[in-house]
Amino acid sequence: MKAYLPCLAIAAAFAVLTPAIAQDNPSQQPSSQQEDGRPQPPAQLQPVEPPTRIETQDFKQWVGLSVESLDGQTVGKVANVLPATGSVLEEVHADIGGFFGIGETRVKLMPAQLTKQDDKVVVSLTKEEILKLPKI
Repeated sequence: MKAYLPCLAIAAAFAVLTPAIAQDNPSQQPSSQQEDGRPQPPAQLQPVEPPTRIETQDFKQWVGLSVESLDGQTVGKVANVLPATGSVLEEVHADIGGFFGIGETRVKLMPAQLTKQDDKVVVSLTKEEILKLPKI
């Protein structure tokens, strides 16, 4: 009887594993070769979109506008705008924090972070994130 136990255990294991092995159908798995035997070309990569560029002739008028965070809090004012070439905005400097101009900190904001809405510039960051931006 003891000689039959190992055989019985192997047979039971084989019975459990056989359906799992049978489910792997190689004809349904994707092949790395085309029907004529040539390797498939790599999948097409999606082009990476360039960063958002604000193109406007009047961004010089942004100087002095309020800067508002994503959570709706006014954090400062636009201090300077730097054009890259022609009518493309490169970066915006904002004075944040402080009280009546005392204790303000100047930070650099990128055009991809900004949206102009009427008489304010909205930054796609929270107030805490804006306060943590590197100073210039």
